[in-house]
Amino acid sequence: VEPFPVFIVGCVRSGTTLLRSILGSHPTMCIPRETGFFSLITSSNVRNLNISKKEDFIKFINWYVSQRRFEYQKIDKEDFLKQLIDQSDFSFQAVLDQLMKIEMERSKKNRWGEK
Repeated sequence: VEPFPVFIVGCVRSGTTLLRSILGSHPTMCIPRETGFFSLITSSNVRNLNISKKEDFIKFINWYVSQRRFEYQKIDKEDFLKQLIDQSDFSFQAVLDQLMKIEMERSKKNRWGEK
């Protein structure tokens, strides 16, 4: 059984960054810099896409990797695109899972979280 991810949610200046730092220092917990993923998938650029269709999924991924928040992650865009397009799960969850898989591999940790 895989451990569930941890989501840190709170108002600005409420201590969420401190909590992210504390949890991220745990030897098994990977909580990278804020991805903004959930804000991005609700943007007007995404609303009209049917992400379960491969062509819309590819449009979303191409748009997503062009966003500043993705650039903060310092992930190779071409590799990220290839890994996602080569699989058969066209969903937002697949994108977030791949993003966090890369982060966990970098940090050598096996559980992820998002702030």
